[in-house]
Amino acid sequence: MTDKTNDTQKNTNNSGISRRGIIQGAVAATGSILLTGGIWRPAKAQSYQGELTVSNWGGDWNTNVVNALEQPELESKGMAIKRDLASAPARKTKIIAEKNLPRGTADVAQFTDADAYELHLPSPTP
Repeated sequence: MTDKTNDTQKNTNNSGISRRGIIQGAVAATGSILLTGGIWRPAKAQSYQGELTVSNWGGDWNTNVVNALEQPELESKGMAIKRDLASAPARKTKIIAEKNLPRGTADVAQFTDADAYELHLPSPTP
């Protein structure tokens, strides 16, 4: 019995909490979350109202985004999608011009990583 007490004391930090106690608590918490379906609960279907303006290049990219995401996940649930299709320089110019407005005209703007980086840079001061 003395050996067991000494082993427990060796695995205890200064606050009196043992590694075994931490692991048991983590396992119990994880088990209760899984049993109640806390993390793994399937999402409920949502319905959307209103209009979403999506700005992208158009062409095959737009067709693929519409078929894979917008139609099955948004339009089928009631969201109206307005598409603003133009080249990247035209869309970047529009976003920069609308930067100081309370709300821009595009809700979602799709760009390459390089274009997004350029838009994130601070504006040059005159």
